[in-house]
Amino acid sequence: VSGPAKPAGGQNPVPASPAPAAPLNKEYLPMVEPAGPLELDWPELDFARRLVLLAQKRKMVAFLTTPRDLDFTDHFAIGYIVKSEAENTWYMEQFPFPRVIYNRVGMLIEDEDQAKYGYLFSEFFPAEDKIHIFNCAWLNKWNVYQILRTVAGLKVNIPATDRFTLETLAEFLNRFSRVYIKPQEGSQGKGIIRVTKWPDVYFCEFHTDCGKRRSQVCNDLDQIKEPLLPNEDYLVQQGVQLASINGRIVDFRVHVIKNGYGEWEAVAAVGRRAPRQGVMTHGWCGGSYELAEGLMQQLFSDRASAYFSDLNQAALAIARYLDSRLPQALAELGLDLGLDQDGAPWLLGVNERPNRVLLRLVDKQAEERLASLLLDYCGYLAGA
Repeated sequence: VSGPAKPAGGQNPVPASPAPAAPLNKEYLPMVEPAGPLELDWPELDFARRLVLLAQKRKMVAFLTTPRDLDFTDHFAIGYIVKSEAENTWYMEQFPFPRVIYNRVGMLIEDEDQAKYGYLFSEFFPAEDKIHIFNCAWLNKWNVYQILRTVAGLKVNIPATDRFTLETLAEFLNRFSRVYIKPQEGSQGKGIIRVTKWPDVYFCEFHTDCGKRRSQVCNDLDQIKEPLLPNEDYLVQQGVQLASINGRIVDFRVHVIKNGYGEWEAVAAVGRRAPRQGVMTHGWCGGSYELAEGLMQQLFSDRASAYFSDLNQAALAIARYLDSRLPQALAELGLDLGLDQDGAPWLLGVNERPNRVLLRLVDKQAEERLASLLLDYCGYLAGA
């Protein structure tokens, strides 16, 4: 990654000589990334550095690697490490093939990366029973809804959802009066439209790519459809009347992760507040982040502690159930949850590769706890 990966003078770091082969009973715990840290300005590089250094303190080896840096024939990996807390330079070294891989790959642009990534999961890993990899699932919103919609005992409400057509949109607006239209494969709340049924017209609200709120009165359903991308699949979802403060809706991101016993823990939570009259709570469209407990206290005062516990329990129940139903191993999720005005929890979204940047903004210790639990879980897998 450029920037923090460059030493003084602006030169790219000279790759270090390959390290001598380490004993094979060492635990090698890489995080797969779309490009090496000498090439990519990755927002999670600081967390990766923290994880690598913490692993070294535990006599473990963690390194960053990429799909193209894994040699499937000779079973070694090219990886990137930092060597001390006093510097930010990343060094390239050769390592034995990893025992455990923590997948953080998002969008892959290069054909070579896509081909290797596809081979990794379609052919290589199914044949390797001694290599563990987790967080490989892509959680399509529609598939998640199909899995969760009829489950009893989750202690969380699931908004009614269906594939978008003009017919389903009309049906949902008759049932709920307010609905959300969402890209099926979208992230960060981008592309979402909120539609409210008024007498004889429809009131549509959305945020532009630069975060500005826009609204439009539509006379018919065809007008609502106009801004939708033609090659994008959309869902229509029941609008939930979430609790709000001074006209700003509130929701929560609960970060859950597996521990050293392979069990799920709720390790961090962030409260999110939409801008006034905003459609969403995300920071890119004017939302603000704060400690979840404090925001819950403002919403519900005497019941805040109980509702916060309910929120965490709902997140854990969802994580456990998805983990039991999906073929790919999960170990980390970000659950977006809201509370209605009666304090009942609602699931708003499931994120398979949750962004930790917002955690860092409100809870300085959250990343330390996450890094520690990740290494605990990797150690658990390596010893399995």
